[in-house]
Amino acid sequence: MKTRYIQTIITLLALMLASNLFAQYAADSTNNYYYYTGKMDAYYDSIKANTPDTVKIPGYNDYERQKEFWNTRVYNCDTVTGDYSKYIEQLKLYSQNPSMAPTATTSNTWEFVGPKNLSTHNQGIIVSLYIDPDNINNIMAGTNNSGLFRTTDGGQNWVNVTDNIGMPGLGVNDIAVNPNNPSEIYISTGNSFNNYGLGIFKTTDNCNSWQQVLSFNPNEKMLVRRLLIDSENPSIIYALANKYVYRTKNAGNSWEMIFDELTIPDWWDKNKYLIDVEIKPNDHNTLYIASVGIGSGSLTHDYSAEIWNTHNAKATNVTWQRIENGLPDYVERYALETDPQNPDKLYISYSELKFNFWFA
Repeated sequence: MKTRYIQTIITLLALMLASNLFAQYAADSTNNYYYYTGKMDAYYDSIKANTPDTVKIPGYNDYERQKEFWNTRVYNCDTVTGDYSKYIEQLKLYSQNPSMAPTATTSNTWEFVGPKNLSTHNQGIIVSLYIDPDNINNIMAGTNNSGLFRTTDGGQNWVNVTDNIGMPGLGVNDIAVNPNNPSEIYISTGNSFNNYGLGIFKTTDNCNSWQQVLSFNPNEKMLVRRLLIDSENPSIIYALANKYVYRTKNAGNSWEMIFDELTIPDWWDKNKYLIDVEIKPNDHNTLYIASVGIGSGSLTHDYSAEIWNTHNAKATNVTWQRIENGLPDYVERYALETDPQNPDKLYISYSELKFNFWFA
């Protein structure tokens, strides 16, 4: 008990000091990359020297990611100062310069379709995409922190359709559209980089207004990564949030959790989360879900990514079975796909961890 108390105090003090240092060094426009990382490296070295290996140092992993990100972008140049504004500025210039477009190496060619000349949003990562099957000029693109954009002319013009939610920096992980009513749209909000979201929003008037239909306690850090509408009954929607599957049978008016069976060791303090979901094309009572694995431990079956299925997805009490046969003993994550022409087949892709060591 005394050891845990001391570790808790160390953790809290480290978190407070790290936050102050990040704010101090990153906000000062006169500090270049090398000055900033030099100060932060010295700070974390001093903390690691007096912290047990079993204690996670707050902010250290985030700092290392930021350090690595910038290292290749300011290499051997100490004149780049300030925060990400310089990078965003150069990214916009690059995207608007036709001479910078890559040369096609195959017979397939691509062209940049925007958004261009954004004045109120950062250009960044596209994390979700919806293309109208009846009109390929109608496209919606969800970003990691700039909301949902829509084009009705094949990418010539784009407009942000979630600014009216009033949430700056909104991430849109997934988009689901009622196949019988294209004005009814659902989005799962959040940013997968910090594993935090605002639940699910719905519009029934073609994005003119939005209503939050699923929310969580902010302290739980819940993130909805995937949405799936049952095309036979669009009032039924499935949502993957962390390690859970939620289901609504009334178009989002109420939700219930129907899955919580991932294998997660007691000592693991991070999410082993669900990442993909598919419905069997000729049997909409059959649902498949897939997760990511835990990249630590002895790399045994219990730590692997998992695939589950159910044959009574619409029932009051849903029963699940983990798919075991024919799969690798350990993989980092699975992605799923079904084929309407071959409905009895389930296709998977997976990433396999080649080297990973855990030291006690």
